[in-house]
Amino acid sequence: TSGAGADTGGTTLVIPGEMAARIDRLPASWVVFEIALIVQLGWTTTGATDGIAATLYPFIWLPNHAINHSQYSVLYAFQVGISILLGGYLIGWLGDRIGRRKALILSTFLGAVFIVPFGYVTNYPALIFLSIGDTLGFAGYLALNVTYTSEMAGPTARSRIIMFAQVLAIILGLSIWRGVIPHYMVPGQYKAYLWLLAGLNVVVLLLIIWRLPESPRWLEARGRTD
Repeated sequence: TSGAGADTGGTTLVIPGEMAARIDRLPASWVVFEIALIVQLGWTTTGATDGIAATLYPFIWLPNHAINHSQYSVLYAFQVGISILLGGYLIGWLGDRIGRRKALILSTFLGAVFIVPFGYVTNYPALIFLSIGDTLGFAGYLALNVTYTSEMAGPTARSRIIMFAQVLAIILGLSIWRGVIPHYMVPGQYKAYLWLLAGLNVVVLLLIIWRLPESPRWLEARGRTD
C-alpha cells in the first residue's frame, strides 16, 4: 500500500496521529539511538565553532593588534548571544516550515562554511559577519536537536536515548574538539584547527544526508502521508 490518505487516492486510510502513535509504541533500539547520536554529534561539531573568537583572540588577534578589547567584547557578544537568539528563532522556524532534516542540514552547513575564514580575515566588520553566520548553525541545533530526536522515539525511551547520546557526544566531542585538540594546535597550527572543525561538520553533514530520515510526526502533521 502507498500509505496515502483516502482523499489523495491512496489505498490505506491514515488517521491523523496514527504515525505518532506507532512511534510511541516502539521500544528503545539501535535505530533510534543511531539517529540521536548523529544529531548530538552535529550539536558538538557546530558547538565547537561557537565562541571561536575566545579561542583566537588572546593568541592571534591580540598579539597582532588586529582588534582591541572593546572590539573583542562586541564580537563575542554577537557570537554567543545575539546570533544564538536570532539563529534559534530563524532555524527553529525553518524547521517547522521545511522540515527538521533540512534545517539540521542547513545548520551543519553553516558551521562548516563560516569557521574557516576566521583563519584568514582580520577585518573587523567581516569578523562580525562571520561570527553571526557561524553561530547560526549551532543555534539551529539548540532549537532542533532535542525536538527532532524526541519525535523519532517513544516517550518511554526518548529521555534515556537522548541522555546517553548527549553524554557520549559531549565526552567524545566537545572535550576533544574544544579541549584536547586546540591545546596542541592553537596558536601554532590554528588555521589547520579551523579546517579540522570544518571537516568534522562536513562528516556530520554527510551522515545526516545518508542516515537521517525526516521526522514522521512532522510529515504526518502536514498531510504528507506517502
